[in-house]
Amino acid sequence: MGVTWCSYCYSEKEGELFFEISVKSRGSKDIINKGLSPISNPEPEAESPLKMAAEDKIEMVSVLGEKLKFNPNYERFVYGERREDQAYTGQLNKDNEMEGYGILGTNTTLYKGEFKHSLYNGRGILKTFDNTKQEYEGNFKKGQYHNYGILSYGNYKYQGNWDRDTKDGEGEEYFEDGTYYKGTYKKDKRSGYGILKQPKQGLEYEGEFKNNEFDGKGTLKTLEGIYQGDFLCGKKHGNGVLKNQKNQIIKGTWINDYLHGLASVTSKKNKNKQVEYVKGLKKSNKY
Repeated sequence: MGVTWCSYCYSEKEGELFFEISVKSRGSKDIINKGLSPISNPEPEAESPLKMAAEDKIEMVSVLGEKLKFNPNYERFVYGERREDQAYTGQLNKDNEMEGYGILGTNTTLYKGEFKHSLYNGRGILKTFDNTKQEYEGNFKKGQYHNYGILSYGNYKYQGNWDRDTKDGEGEEYFEDGTYYKGTYKKDKRSGYGILKQPKQGLEYEGEFKNNEFDGKGTLKTLEGIYQGDFLCGKKHGNGVLKNQKNQIIKGTWINDYLHGLASVTSKKNKNKQVEYVKGLKKSNKY
């Protein structure tokens, strides 16, 4: 079986990426070629990488920081039409598509894992070298995040279920500012039951979400107090109970985040009175 090879490794220098092709050979001097262009096939009379690989003279290759020993069951090739910004080492199918285990490098990404029909498919790790410096480790399907996986960059991390590159199903999300969410997602948005904590804002919510907003039944803890009841589009809306900082318990109806209408107010000394509110403001006391 013929073997064609070309490998890149990345390094960071003054904030930019540059390529280095580095192959260690057995029985001959090292081949080192720095630049953007992959090694092209030499003239027939020269000792080509193809011939060296066939004669088992190449012992190890460095690909994007990964030192790999040559495996006789693997084919190596420059993916596509010998593009300068893409290189692959790994297994191929009969149609010369990337299939099985391999490593694919571009000028912005490094993927290490399983392929099918030249797409990420199965278990793998994908790293990006742009401003985000993201890393995803988990499952892929047809080139997209699918089923369980972990995405991280900086102090951000999501771990959970994916459906075609979108968060979907059960998951956990950690943000740089300390915000934390654990619950269900639908099409990249918090939807269904979940827990949200925002320590810098002094906020905790446990309950139902829709399109990233509190929506349905839930419990909200803020500097105002603890509210338990109905929400709509991120606001208190419907029937609920609020225990405020004065240890008063207020049972009533909220409209667009405002207490509105007749409410029952019980003091910390267990005295009860009826109070009428208009858009959060007391209108009158009714005993």
